[in-house]
Amino acid sequence: MTKSLRLQRGIAGRPDQRGLAVAEFGLVFPIFVLITFAIIEIGFGLFNKYVLSNAAAKAARAATVYKNAKLGSEAQTLVTSEVTAYCASNLITFGSSNTPVATATWSPSVGSSSTVPFLTKLTVTVSYQYNGLILPRLLGLTGNALTLSEAVIMYNE
Repeated sequence: MTKSLRLQRGIAGRPDQRGLAVAEFGLVFPIFVLITFAIIEIGFGLFNKYVLSNAAAKAARAATVYKNAKLGSEAQTLVTSEVTAYCASNLITFGSSNTPVATATWSPSVGSSSTVPFLTKLTVTVSYQYNGLILPRLLGLTGNALTLSEAVIMYNE
């Protein structure tokens, strides 16, 4: 057997597989990176959902527990300011200018009453347009933000 034939056949008569690892790496690595970024992206989204839940709970508590429960536009103003303040320091936005939107609703409606009856239910709903870090842009979904929403119910005590 000549030397060139021996190099083509490799060790122990098997075909030469040099360079195969590089080709396999080139096929697997992009998929691995995509999965890794997807896991990170989902983690950021879940963290933001958790922040929205805490913001809604904090705002509902502020509107119901203190000396007099807040009514109508006063409740809405308090809820919005509490949610905005909490989310400004805790929400991961990646430089996005989106702000959370909060609504407060008494059930049953308190109407024009000057006080909120005992055990009246306040529902605080917070929603946020989450743009993500890199995956939406990578997949060409630049205009589509994911809407994260959270609702908390608290009773007037």
